[in-house]
Amino acid sequence: MLRRFVSVFLLAALFGLPVAAQSPPDAEQRAEGLRSQLRGLADRETELQTRAQRLEEELKPENIQRSVAHIGTTRPEDLREQRRLQLEKERASVQAQLEEIRASRTRLEAAVAAAEAAADRLRMNAATPPAPPASNNVSNVPATTVAPAATVSVPRPAAKRSNVQRRRGKVRRRATRSKGARS
Repeated sequence: MLRRFVSVFLLAALFGLPVAAQSPPDAEQRAEGLRSQLRGLADRETELQTRAQRLEEELKPENIQRSVAHIGTTRPEDLREQRRLQLEKERASVQAQLEEIRASRTRLEAAVAAAEAAADRLRMNAATPPAPPASNNVSNVPATTVAPAATVSVPRPAAKRSNVQRRRGKVRRRATRSKGARS
């Protein structure tokens, strides 16, 4: 099995055939799967936006009053405050989910574009005929060859000394000066 794979790969490389990890239908299926995820994400975003609008409406003081009016209590202001806090917490959660969905949508749109480009590239590679194999004639060899560029090392700037290091250096210099003055 491995021998057959190696021989097919060598033949493909020898004759200049493109060896791709994916076929055009696979790349197209991947792009379509990403598009369907994007549609599902858009549906979820619409649901969350609708819920955020409803929460904004429920957070109005008259609507909070109306929602707790049927509950009998001696402290209605505490009940209203509790309901308001509950709605604000839910609104914050919905907003966080919306932000997360927007970030995911951006990533998915980029992934869809990349998958479509890969599918197009694979289609183009499959449509173009393979290049003819190079002959072993000496006339095809270029007259001059260019040597690879040498790597250039750039010196790193010296690290800055901290205040403590500077103070220690001053103390050492003073100590050596005073010893030199005594001798």
